[in-house]
Amino acid sequence: YKVLIDGTHASILKRFKGVTTTLATVPFQAQGGTMYSLRFRVIGAMLFARVWQVGSPEPQNWMLNVTDTTLTTGQAGVRVLLQRGSIANITTFSVAPATLGNTA
Repeated sequence: YKVLIDGTHASILKRFKGVTTTLATVPFQAQGGTMYSLRFRVIGAMLFARVWQVGSPEPQNWMLNVTDTTLTTGQAGVRVLLQRGSIANITTFSVAPATLGNTA
């Protein structure tokens, strides 16, 4: 699973057996020269994501949420693909057991 920001949309994608599927997408107009934060959370089969401009408060609500039961095991990691002239700063990456009551 991954979250993709393509400049006009934010999407949750799944790649399974060589096939990429868009599970959820919402309009998201990213601006050049602007930094964004992204939070992606997976609890069991539930996937959640939100994106917001750096310096703005983190939204309370998830922009994307979907349930997918295809994959039952996996690994966590960060993969960044940048366009020429783009910069990515990874400030936090953590993997921890989570529950629905845990809002972090």
